[in-house]
Amino acid sequence: MSDAALRRNITELVQELLHNLQAQLPALIELWKSENQGGGGRLKT
Repeated sequence: MSDAALRRNITELVQELLHNLQAQLPALIELWKSENQGGGGRLKT
């Protein structure tokens, strides 16, 4: 595999990962909020 092809594959992979992360972000934020609003309060701050 050439360097250019390898770089293109890595770029596509990273973009796919970022896209998936952005799709999951709202759910993760909601989970984080509910965890931090005294819902059990496992995190000692």
